[in-house]
Amino acid sequence: MVDHVYRAFPDHITRIRALLQKDAAFGEACADYEEVSTWLAAHCRSASGPSKECDQARELMRELADEIFKGIESAGV
Repeated sequence: MVDHVYRAFPDHITRIRALLQKDAAFGEACADYEEVSTWLAAHCRSASGPSKECDQARELMRELADEIFKGIESAGV
């Protein structure tokens, strides 16, 4: 599933679906984004303040989001 990706890019769901069918690297980036999003939701909701792990996961999520967006933008779908 790519629910987190759809929520992050709601205006591009049609393109995302098409790219998932055609581009394995794009699919990997989406799967990684889903995994990091799920991990963050499970581990970084406490009120104990920021943690190094959560900060690193958020940075990775931003990098994956950039990669996904570049794939969407460059796709001629």
